[in-house]
Formats: sequence, structure tokens, C-alpha cells
Amino acid sequence: MQKERDMNTKSFKEIFAEARQKDSYWVEGAILDFTGDIERLMKQQNITNAMLADRIGTSRAYITKVLRGTANFTIETMVKLSRGVGGNFHVHVADQQAKVQWFDKYEGKKARIINEEVMAFDVQPCAGVSDWVQKMAKPYTSKPIKVDEYAAVR
Repeated sequence: MQKERDMNTKSFKEIFAEARQKDSYWVEGAILDFTGDIERLMKQQNITNAMLADRIGTSRAYITKVLRGTANFTIETMVKLSRGVGGNFHVHVADQQAKVQWFDKYEGKKARIINEEVMAFDVQPCAGVSDWVQKMAKPYTSKPIKVDEYAAVR
């Protein structure tokens, strides 16, 4: 009963801070990131579950399980899934205090991406970048930022 009462009096921020201390929080985050990337590439290339299953030699049911986040992947399986959708699999470990953002870099036009400071990247066309840049720039300027829709930002 005391534990239940304590849960009711904690703020969402406190509950979230406690969750971030557990490995299971980070495991679920990694699963969501990975499956989200696989789904994004599948959608971009019009790849169905059946097509991906055929490409990596598994069943449609397994692909469904993967995309639901209920499969226990090995790194080998993650590489196969990534390559099956035309991607590459990368693992990155950073200091716990670091704020990490991934950018997919392509050869092509340059765009300015604002994220705490202005950086330029060679990138490919990608919808929605301008809105993202405007949102990120808001604390730094009241003027609209002109951005061509050229970036692949994760």
C-alpha cells in the first residue's frame, strides 16, 4: 500500500528518471529505434513483410514479430534485416552525458541544420526538414530560416 501511495505522489519526471536507470528502458529504446529504422526503409522502398522475409530467408511471421518489437534479435539478425532493406547496421556507444544525434550523409546539395549550433552537411532530398530546422532554430532566432528540403536526419 505504501509503494502504491508513493507511485501516486511521484511526478512523471521522477518516474521517468527512475525508469532511465534501468537497463530495460534502454533495451526498449534500442528496439524501437531499430524497428523504426527498418520500417522507414521498408516504406521508402515499398518492401512488404513477405518481400523482406524472402530476402533474408525467414518467415513473414518472424518479420511481423520483429516489427512489433517482440523478437529477441542477435546482431547477425539485425545486420541481415538492415541489409534486406538496403541499409547498413551501425552500433554506437557514447558517454552517458552525451546528446547523440545521427545524420545520414549523402553526396549532393548542402543544407544547414540547426541543432544548438549551425552545421552544414552534404545531404539528399527529404521532406519535413524545413519544419524541423525551424523548430530547432526557435530558441536562437525569431527570423525564419531558409532551408531547402535536403537532409536525412534521424
